[in-house]
Amino acid sequence: MAAFLFKRVLSSIATLFIIITITFFLMHSIPGGPFATNEKLSQSVIKAMEVKYGLDKPLIQQYGVYLKNLIRG
Repeated sequence: MAAFLFKRVLSSIATLFIIITITFFLMHSIPGGPFATNEKLSQSVIKAMEVKYGLDKPLIQQYGVYLKNLIRG
């Protein structure tokens, strides 16, 4: 019984990891950005917000931060 539960928990964790990964990369493949619709902001303000939220970092580094924050809650 314990082996069955262990396998189920392990497969659930793997499934969640795959769903989280697919969702992250699909959201980043959409054209535009979170500040693209706000036309009133200047480029310097948009750049400052991207730095603040870590959107200026490489995608793999953003993914690592995302996973760390997700695990931390």
